[in-house]
Amino acid sequence: MFKNTKKTFFTTCILSTLSFNAYSFDPSKSLEELMNSRVYSASKKMENYFNTASASYVLTNEDIRRSGATSIPEALRAVPGVNVAKIGSNKWAVSIRGFNAQLANKLLVMIDGRTVYTPLFAGVNWDVQDVMLEDVERIEVIRGPGGTVWGANAVNGVINVVTKKAKDTQGDIVALTTGNEEEFIGSARRGGKIGKNGYFRAYAKYSQYDESEGINVDDAWNMAKSGFRFDNTINHDNEITIQGDVYHSKQDRNSIVPTDTSPFTEESLHKDQMKGGNIKFNWNKNEEKKNSKLQVYYDNVQRDIATLGQKRHTVDIEYQQDHEFGKNDFVWGAGYRMIKDNLVSTNSIEFEDEKMYSYTYNIFAQNRYNIIPDKLFIQAGSKVEYNNFTDSEVQPSIRLSWSPTKNQTLWSAVSHARRTPSRAEDSILLRTSYNDTFSSFVTRSGSETLDAEKLTAYEIGYRVAPTRNVLIDAALFYNQYEDLIGDNLNGLSSVVDNAGEGESYGFEIFSEMFLTKNWELSLGYSFLDVRLENHSSSTNEALLRATEDTSPTNQFSVKNHFSLNRTVSMDSNLYYISHLENTDAQNGETTKIDGYVKLDLNFTWRPNYNHEVSVVGHDLLDREHQEFYSPLFSRGSEIGRSFYIKYIHRF
Repeated sequence: MFKNTKKTFFTTCILSTLSFNAYSFDPSKSLEELMNSRVYSASKKMENYFNTASASYVLTNEDIRRSGATSIPEALRAVPGVNVAKIGSNKWAVSIRGFNAQLANKLLVMIDGRTVYTPLFAGVNWDVQDVMLEDVERIEVIRGPGGTVWGANAVNGVINVVTKKAKDTQGDIVALTTGNEEEFIGSARRGGKIGKNGYFRAYAKYSQYDESEGINVDDAWNMAKSGFRFDNTINHDNEITIQGDVYHSKQDRNSIVPTDTSPFTEESLHKDQMKGGNIKFNWNKNEEKKNSKLQVYYDNVQRDIATLGQKRHTVDIEYQQDHEFGKNDFVWGAGYRMIKDNLVSTNSIEFEDEKMYSYTYNIFAQNRYNIIPDKLFIQAGSKVEYNNFTDSEVQPSIRLSWSPTKNQTLWSAVSHARRTPSRAEDSILLRTSYNDTFSSFVTRSGSETLDAEKLTAYEIGYRVAPTRNVLIDAALFYNQYEDLIGDNLNGLSSVVDNAGEGESYGFEIFSEMFLTKNWELSLGYSFLDVRLENHSSSTNEALLRATEDTSPTNQFSVKNHFSLNRTVSMDSNLYYISHLENTDAQNGETTKIDGYVKLDLNFTWRPNYNHEVSVVGHDLLDREHQEFYSPLFSRGSEIGRSFYIKYIHRF
């Protein structure tokens, strides 16, 4: 494993900064384009990133290409303040502002507004959140709570992957990738026009990955996915979108499962299968100073893994209106979600009710009052949500933004967010091994005993463009948590309870520097400190260690993009992630993960519009290293140095 030293780290930073980088197609984007980039996820209304009253970041399609990423989690490494740790070949831990885990439960993730947060265990199954990255327009990241507009579970942040409109993906494209880890990734898309105002695209993608490094890891996997999108402008005011996807994935898993006979555990090599699909309908009516939106989607998920079988059907309906009158921008909406679960228990995981319906109703309203148009505004609102487990939840916020000049914005916010218990936290019987002896850990509690986790967040931020070519964006935060859900130990069994409380604080700062027309340099740094304590009724100190140190205290990034000309590019992305600890809340055993430096290089040649070739290297500084450990769902593995070559042909 690569051992970090100050000398090695700073030498690597200097070499990375001085290395030649370039971006093909066009010269680097300008500071003006960056300041005027639009973001929707901060307030459910399009607004300039530079003036938002939140810690916002927009990852563009160009940023994704430059990162050399082949998946959404890997692309998110480029976002300041986001913690991404690869657990194995097909699993990641992704979080914002702490509490990282394979299923990080305080982060809401959406794809085109469709939530992919799982209500069964709480979190995101990143192994099936695959899209054709060439068709991603942007990824909006909000660091900090977004419960006022997005509802429960948008506690520490919101990530919304936004794909391009069908009109912007006309023509045909084929992309082929091969390497030592990314053994094969092939995708194809066709875009066309239907009638006078209708546009469509259809795509298909197949991926096959080698297993990660380590002993008996066995996590090789493959995935096939296809989908479509159709956009139609009915008239000047009305637009509709219909889109959908289907997928099927097979993943190797080497698990330790309990048995009823000595030695009470056995190693099981299982071929997990995941499949599902979704279809979504959007209607937008755009009138002068008034817009209406309706979104309806159906989502089906099936996961047949070694420890649990699950099928889930979700129907979601959301309606929204925004009005402009006088100095006010008023947004309101209402929604309904129905989830049907059908589970198949095993000797490892058992549910009291294998079949269950759950319902969520919500209504929200938010008003922005422009005290001084384009300079000073105050924004306040709240969302009221009803669910099966904790009944009603209220999530208010108030935000203030002041732009004394065109090149600087000062903002602050006070927000309240909630995380509702997952179905597993409500009624699960989990059996796992303890010192090679079969033990039963009971995590069973009714909805009448578990309260929602609560967050009160205080934020302040400052954006400034001190020169024509430099942008600095900084945010400070202080979070207070109450009723944190965790295991309360009683001998060799544990019961899920609102066992803890605590606080976290930190800051994120990054700078974009356009040093020449063809050279862009980005620097980012984030600091985080999480401090938790048990309630007086809780006895599990391991709960605190399991959640306090799963996110790094320090993260630092240096990204270089230098355009040699319009046909050749080379990008370097360097990251430093400090050490962390992963503790098993059941037995208290701690796995320490050393800090590491990660260097990725991406060389691209595009002789003309039709052809593009990229050679990419990831984790170039050491042969292999560990980034995370997930004791419940995955065995430890090491992330190895990888290379791949990618060819894109456009018709």
